[in-house]
Amino acid sequence: MYLTDAVAAASGTQFLEVGCGPGSKSVLAGALFDLDAHGFDIDPDMVAAAADNGADAIVWDAMKYPAYDEPDIVYLNKPLHLPLEAELERMVYEDMKPGAVLILANGATRPPADWFPSTMEWDMNTGVFRKPPV
Repeated sequence: MYLTDAVAAASGTQFLEVGCGPGSKSVLAGALFDLDAHGFDIDPDMVAAAADNGADAIVWDAMKYPAYDEPDIVYLNKPLHLPLEAELERMVYEDMKPGAVLILANGATRPPADWFPSTMEWDMNTGVFRKPPV
């Protein structure tokens, strides 16, 4: 459901899975929606598993990733533990390009109040949100 809502809200096809693990969301994004899907994880074994599953993934530290402003859709599902998780989320919120879409699962925080929710779970920090255009 979240991927479908994100694709409907996004203006482009660039998909980034942060902390991709075995790359399941990247594989689904590419296979089901023909998105240009990429991911990264700090764990080389997880990146190898992602590659084995057909995902395009690299080894990278989420706190040092330089290009959150490039994808049209960012998938973020607890790649870090508190308090770094909240710090990463704030960094992603700030760095994402205007109009980009965030799929947030089990977040430590919610996106800023001026972001547009496409889908949102009221009892947890989970949903699909679009960053306001400039």
